[in-house]
Amino acid sequence: MTSLRRPQDAADIHHLDQGRRTQIADIVRRQSQGESTGSARRAAAEERRERIVSAVRGRGNVPVSDLADVLGISEPTLLRDLSVLERTNVLRRTSAGAVVAGPCPAPSSSIGRKRRGGPYADFVCLCTDLIGEEQTIFLDSGRASHALAEALGGSRVSVLTNALGVAEVLAERQAAHHVLLGGELCPTGRALVGPVAAATLARFTVDIAFITVSGVTSHGISVPATADGHVKQAAMGRARRVVVAAEAPAIGRDAFFGIAGLEDVDDIVCDLPQPDLVRWCRAHDVRLHSTGRGPEVS
Repeated sequence: MTSLRRPQDAADIHHLDQGRRTQIADIVRRQSQGESTGSARRAAAEERRERIVSAVRGRGNVPVSDLADVLGISEPTLLRDLSVLERTNVLRRTSAGAVVAGPCPAPSSSIGRKRRGGPYADFVCLCTDLIGEEQTIFLDSGRASHALAEALGGSRVSVLTNALGVAEVLAERQAAHHVLLGGELCPTGRALVGPVAAATLARFTVDIAFITVSGVTSHGISVPATADGHVKQAAMGRARRVVVAAEAPAIGRDAFFGIAGLEDVDDIVCDLPQPDLVRWCRAHDVRLHSTGRGPEVS
């Protein structure tokens, strides 16, 4: 039986009849050209993705349309590249565009040991387990954020916040470096909000944004006030990882102002994993952390 192996050189081709030699030579040539073209395409794709990563690293959370213009590529090509980079954990897609996805270091032992009592003790335990040594975090004006700030004394975590109460707690405990945003003072929650706060946030990138909300449904997360919501949105856009703190009354509730879909959330910390919340998180690939007993959480 004649071997079906591919001829590798001229000596193989010489022993065949002229017509067969010509046919096989054409096949070899086309295959070589195809391999060369495929290699060139792969190299071009790798170079293009390196440029995407460099642009995102240098500019922060870049909208897709702006990034496509900067790099001179089409949005469909950019979206395909972003999907590849996200699957390989190089970048993370956000509602605005993309941010660099850094690995999450091991929890900080200096934080984990500072577990206090009080109604938010369990929330604090779960949240501190998500924070790595020397990471940067954003804390908003929610009550769970205030409790988390109390647990950060003596740690080497850098904190960005728009909450006066959080900044006061950190100052009292001589905690790690912290920055208080400027802006208009909203008496409710003693939070700094408005365009100045949002514009200042654009100068920073944090590892984790802890976002407290008043509503969580299959549609997303929501809060009562638009001014506060805009700052939370800006913080999410500047974070490599978004962690939502939600108390039981928020589950299944739509508050006045929706700030993001569940696809923009990485983790949810709650006090009871209600069945609907478990289902929504699984559908949107959100990690669920519970302080109480309930359905099995994956």
